[in-house]
Amino acid sequence: MPFAFGHLVFAWLIGKILVKTRIFEIKRPEWFLLLFGALFPDIDFIAGWVFGTNIHRTFTHSLFMAFAGFLLIYFVCIVIDRRLNGERYGLFFSFGILSHIIADMVLGYPGIPLLWPLTSRFWFFGYVNNYIWTTLTYEQINYKLNSAIFDMGLGVLWIGYLFFKEKLKEF
Repeated sequence: MPFAFGHLVFAWLIGKILVKTRIFEIKRPEWFLLLFGALFPDIDFIAGWVFGTNIHRTFTHSLFMAFAGFLLIYFVCIVIDRRLNGERYGLFFSFGILSHIIADMVLGYPGIPLLWPLTSRFWFFGYVNNYIWTTLTYEQINYKLNSAIFDMGLGVLWIGYLFFKEKLKEF
């Protein structure tokens, strides 16, 4: 399972391929939404931490979330300013979410619930039907959660610093 930097790099590579093949010209807000979307599915780590639940790799790692993410950005753009291209911004946010899902499918057993709310989990080598989470010790959960949150925080701070200092002129 890749952590935040792995997801950022994978989304960045997808963006670079889209630019190099001239499928899309990607502007700064679209790059931001693509990269933010690549991190977004792991928001369930924070929810699990706050509420003491284990919801990682559930609905946030599904096609449902990619579609819901598109709608979220689309409607936020309408509310903020109708002149914003909500369809395009939503598309890049969804591309980011999909890049996260693909990376987790390739690198992480037991896969992800691509067709949530169905229980089958898909990964690169097939699918796992009715996967049951094993119980982790408090120390294991705490270590994994702290590592993931620290990694995400560093990545967001680093990219944010470079982005706002305009050191990321060309991705």
